Amino acid sequence: MRQSYDSDIAQAARRMVAGEKDVLLIILDNKEYYLAFAPMKDVGWSFGVLLEKNEVMAQARKISKENSDEMENFQEIIRKDFVDAAIKAVLFMLLLIVAFFSVSRAATKRITQPISELSDGVREIASGNLDKKLDIHTGDEIEHLATSFNAMTDELKIYMANLARETAEHERISTELNVAASIQQSMLPHNFPSRADFELFATMNAAKEVGGDFYDFYFLDENHLVITIADLSGKGVPAALFMAISKTILKNFALSMKTPDDLGSVMTLANQQLCHDNDEMLFVTVFVGMLDLKTGEFIYVNGGHNAPLICHENHCDFLDVGKSCMLGIDEDVPFTQKKITLNAGDMIFLYTDGVTEAMNDKRELFGEKRLQEFWNRQNKSEPLETLLNNLHKEIKRHAGNVEQSDDITMLALVYREDLTKA
Repeated sequence: MRQSYDSDIAQAARRMVAGEKDVLLIILDNKEYYLAFAPMKDVGWSFGVLLEKNEVMAQARKISKENSDEMENFQEIIRKDFVDAAIKAVLFMLLLIVAFFSVSRAATKRITQPISELSDGVREIASGNLDKKLDIHTGDEIEHLATSFNAMTDELKIYMANLARETAEHERISTELNVAASIQQSMLPHNFPSRADFELFATMNAAKEVGGDFYDFYFLDENHLVITIADLSGKGVPAALFMAISKTILKNFALSMKTPDDLGSVMTLANQQLCHDNDEMLFVTVFVGMLDLKTGEFIYVNGGHNAPLICHENHCDFLDVGKSCMLGIDEDVPFTQKKITLNAGDMIFLYTDGVTEAMNDKRELFGEKRLQEFWNRQNKSEPLETLLNNLHKEIKRHAGNVEQSDDITMLALVYREDLTKA
């Protein structure tokens, strides 16, 4: 009834729920009814009776007619025998009527005035004046309701103060996260080399303000290029801090290599370093590769990471990385290196599991098969930036409206050839 499109019915229902009592004239289906209602205090209900107006007025008209007939007979008798008594009786009746209306008016005022005060006070509170206090002392449910409203305003003021503090704290944290995201992005290399003997491009799209993935590339000397991709456990600020440590440790050990055969030792030493003082039990999957730009020899070590794709002219296959452990778990785990030889035009594609584990609303993963099919149908002569952007769009189309749940990081390297041979 409170949700009725008829405002009279909705208003009556709200008054019944509020514990009021009254008699109202309402219209239902083009008929007039009297609705009488009053609270049942012992059970907390409101009892209402609905009667057609015609039925009520019919009885009133009948009684009125009977009274009129009786009064005419009575007046006739009075006029004949008791003129003086009739005058006194009429005067007495008038006094009773005046007294009745006076008492009724006083009783009505006693009932409605607290309700009016309550209504006015509630409107003032609703307008935003939370310092307003209702001063009603009727000793009944109206006084209890006014007390409840006063308590509600106090609680609202406390809630708004807490909300203001929480909002300010949220803005502070959001600002710090934005700064952390900016610092993290600045740690990733963005100036990709423009050279004739190879092409390289990488992207990182974090699922949150700060991510747990990273990529890296750098030269050991003029002929050896190192590429790295990693995925850390967890997200947010802890993962970002562990990312910075992992990236620094891996690069420092790689730069200290004396021969290409030391790449496996680089991963072993980095793992031992990350295991020390790792109270949060964070870990990282890593793939590190080193390309000899003169010979095309590609030495790589995998630390529990996804197998990269190696794309030749007509087909793409997953690189054989074998079984390996993630870094940061067990400092005694050894890491071994493998190597292949790239031909001119071959491409190595590194990625994190945010690519293959992107999920749509049917809980279907993008998967390794779709990734392999994507690269098999691409024109490898296009710029790597274009190809990676196309792959990212393909992943977004697969996910649809599902929110990104993991960082998506990709790095592609195309070996052209050693131009000094010519």
